[in-house]
Amino acid sequence: MPKKKEIQNLIAENKDDIKNSSLIIWMQDECHQIYGDTCGYVWGPRGERLEVPMTNFRKRQTWYGAVNCYTGQFIVADYDTGNTKNTISFVDNILKKYPLSRHIFVWDGASCHTSNEFKEYLKTVNAGLPESKWKVKCIKFAPNAPQQNPVEDIWLQAKSFVRKNFLYIDTFQDAVKIFKDFLSDKVFGFGKIKSYVLI
Repeated sequence: MPKKKEIQNLIAENKDDIKNSSLIIWMQDECHQIYGDTCGYVWGPRGERLEVPMTNFRKRQTWYGAVNCYTGQFIVADYDTGNTKNTISFVDNILKKYPLSRHIFVWDGASCHTSNEFKEYLKTVNAGLPESKWKVKCIKFAPNAPQQNPVEDIWLQAKSFVRKNFLYIDTFQDAVKIFKDFLSDKVFGFGKIKSYVLI
């Protein structure tokens, strides 16, 4: 996997800056939570047909998430949809949270990550700086390889947690709250994250 090796080498080459937080490498992804995902199981008497109300089937929530590949800290934010405007907002909020750090985002090739509008945003943020001092730099995972992104596994953990607690969910708003509460201020350190950080 040459792309994974490239990311590992990038982290190793910048280990001192990463350890002192002057550089933060984020692995990022978007997730769409749909009301139908909320309940994985329905229980009832054997042989009796169950009627499941579908009044919420159109409800949907978009999440942006990024994990600090060194500390495992996860940042999650809710948006109405995944687009360039919201991608810029998410990145910009991270910059405001860590204004003294440089940031590298590792993500997929979604159009909101590669649009002309987002490229213009990067030019504005990095204006006048040499590449080694850019505030924001973006690199891609290998194409068509979501299994390389540890954030995919974080989304799966959150969705599984919501499904396991479906008895306590009456509305889509409940599902959204449980999802966000599970992820907020969480630190993840499972193998896929650690496999990138060889320092």
